[in-house]
Amino acid sequence: MEKLPKFTDLYRPRADSALLSRLVQDAWQAESRKLTDQQQALGACEIVTAHLESRFPGAHMAILARYGVAKSVDSVGVRTYSPETKRWDSTTSVTLTRAVITPGAYGTAEVSACGPRWSRDPNRGLTEGYFQRHTHEEYLALIADQDRRESEQLPESVEPYFSAVVTMRARFQDEYRQAAAWPVNYKSETGAFPTWGAIAEWFPIVGAWLEGLR
Repeated sequence: MEKLPKFTDLYRPRADSALLSRLVQDAWQAESRKLTDQQQALGACEIVTAHLESRFPGAHMAILARYGVAKSVDSVGVRTYSPETKRWDSTTSVTLTRAVITPGAYGTAEVSACGPRWSRDPNRGLTEGYFQRHTHEEYLALIADQDRRESEQLPESVEPYFSAVVTMRARFQDEYRQAAAWPVNYKSETGAFPTWGAIAEWFPIVGAWLEGLR
């Protein structure tokens, strides 16, 4: 194993840039393993499996499968909503506890989590002036679509896991991008490259990971 820098050592741009990037990646992979433990504690895989079975009764799906419009799957991608971006911009693969037949020739049933619960919002997420642009019939159709999508979401009991995955990925991507630029920006502001101690303060996950490796 290569020699790890001390917190008092100065960062060396040519020698240490690849090391810093790798440490960021290794530290967040360790965090990802903790999420796997959380997934198991919540029974997320079984909940996703049972959710699919309730949406797609096996007897009905078996008939569709004979015509090639349903397929047995042993894993699915769970699309997760981000309150920050207000988009479904993350997908997490989940291994099912048993195979489930789902609609589609490729078994690509949509599974979602952490989305808006419109039924709890008196305004249904609508902005002022909605009825000036839409008819009452369009409003009823919107409500029906919201209720359908809400009912198809995974139970709230597994939302902490999928929400944590979204947060972890966003932080990892941000820190991985910063890893190359931050020491250079630090030198521009202070006139010298940072110590590894300063890097550990700016990237706490890396600091804790380095401490654990000693």
